[in-house]
Amino acid sequence: MADDRLIVALDFHDIDDVVALVAELGDSVSFYKVGMELFYSAGAEVVPFLKNHNKKVFLDLKLHDIPNTAAAISAVIFCVLNFIVYILPSDITGPYPEPTYILYVNLALCSLTISSPV
Repeated sequence: MADDRLIVALDFHDIDDVVALVAELGDSVSFYKVGMELFYSAGAEVVPFLKNHNKKVFLDLKLHDIPNTAAAISAVIFCVLNFIVYILPSDITGPYPEPTYILYVNLALCSLTISSPV
């Protein structure tokens, strides 16, 4: 059984490279990181590919935009790709802080409401 503490970074720009590596590593790896390079060049289909092969995915997109736009993108990531979204402040200098915003997700409508932490 694969150790979920090992996350393999898919630092490619082509889905064919992803398919080859996932096939080569087989069941020895269950967790992969998809970064901006792969996501933007190969498209979102890399995520369902990994999920269809029973792999866990860390989607590392580093969304930097005004809060409403970042929240809207986060809602799409959550609703379409089925990911939990964790929003952090952009000026992290030490250990990871508490989330900047709390996301309230309506699963039936797949809508998002944002509020500042209390």
